[in-house]
Formats: sequence, structure tokens, C-alpha cells
Amino acid sequence: MLDGSHSMNCTVLFSRSDRLRLERIVGTGPAKRMVTSDKRIFTFC
Repeated sequence: MLDGSHSMNCTVLFSRSDRLRLERIVGTGPAKRMVTSDKRIFTFC
């Protein structure tokens, strides 16, 4: 679906209770930082 696309962005909303689901996508360390951080925006490359 994204083949040939030049702008591949995704917006995801999550809460602290989604930590286990986040771990499956971004890994344990980043998920922990995401749910405990005061930051509101995270970027992964």
C-alpha cells in the first residue's frame, strides 16, 4: 500500500496501559521511555 510513497508517516495514540503492545512494535526500552516520558511526540527512523 505504501510502495512508491514519498511521505510515510503514521500517527499512533497510546496510553500507559498500552506498554506491552508498544513493546512488540518498538522494543522494551523504547516502550518504557515512551510511557514514562513527559514528551508528547516520538520519531522512529
